[in-house]
Amino acid sequence: LREVEILKSIDSAYVLRHEETILVPPSPARPQSELHILTEYCNGGDLCSYIRKEQESRGLTERDVWNFAAAILAGLGDLHARRGVAP
Repeated sequence: LREVEILKSIDSAYVLRHEETILVPPSPARPQSELHILTEYCNGGDLCSYIRKEQESRGLTERDVWNFAAAILAGLGDLHARRGVAP
């Protein structure tokens, strides 16, 4: 499970910190195994929820959008540096 090893090894302000991995084996009720990756808790919620909430009130400013884009690209850059994302 290469993805899990990459998440465990990365230390980035832009990528959620890995906390635990749970591999649930197949069972008669579930023919395929399941991989659950637990990350640090984000008390602000996810980006989609934040955007929806902001659209209901004032909306996102252009600066907000650029800040999110820069943070996402920085996180992708950190993953790419660890060979976590193909070019």
